Amino acid sequence: MARPKEPLISKRDVVAAALKLIDAEGLDALSTRRLASTLNVSGPALYHHFASKDEIVAGAVALALDEVRVPAEAGGDWREWLFRNAQVFRSALLAHPNLFPAIVGGRLPRIGVARIERALQRLGEFGVPGQAALAIIDALEAFALGSALFEASGGRVEQSVAELSAEHPALAAALGDRTLSPAEQFDVGCRAVIDALALSFWVPPAPPQRGRSRRN
Repeated sequence: MARPKEPLISKRDVVAAALKLIDAEGLDALSTRRLASTLNVSGPALYHHFASKDEIVAGAVALALDEVRVPAEAGGDWREWLFRNAQVFRSALLAHPNLFPAIVGGRLPRIGVARIERALQRLGEFGVPGQAALAIIDALEAFALGSALFEASGGRVEQSVAELSAEHPALAAALGDRTLSPAEQFDVGCRAVIDALALSFWVPPAPPQRGRSRRN
């Protein structure tokens, strides 16, 4: 399809409209015809910036995730900064659950490239080696995505504890004793992942704060 010589609408306007439509009605509701109508342009106007619908979806994912931000400082502790970054990333995923099929379907390039670049730069400022930083970021990204997808799908089981007791007593007992919310479970697991990977890559901890003794 021929593209117009001059853009009639900005690239950001296109992906913002696509993201709004996906959030409201789901990924299957997005079509170039529907999107063009929403933006009050003809279909070819969309192709000034994008070659296909998949590129538009990729742009919507990038808009939702690439601009994830966290506070610049975390008391000098790279682990705490990375933990906050993972929390915000998970929240961004949960804010756009209709994007999950595109994110996990394998049709898109790596998500959040700009966000990962900023994270690598920030961890470099903390003194974390690049290889270790990328491995930790990858693990946390996978963990956050799995946690968000699990929560968005409704959790582990839909049956009540009473319904499970007869055939699955161990699961029923565990569910009955569960006190942490999905977000709290993620926080506990996230800190464990960060600490374990830091140990595996021999990343030094943050210097101890003044007034606190250091244990051997």
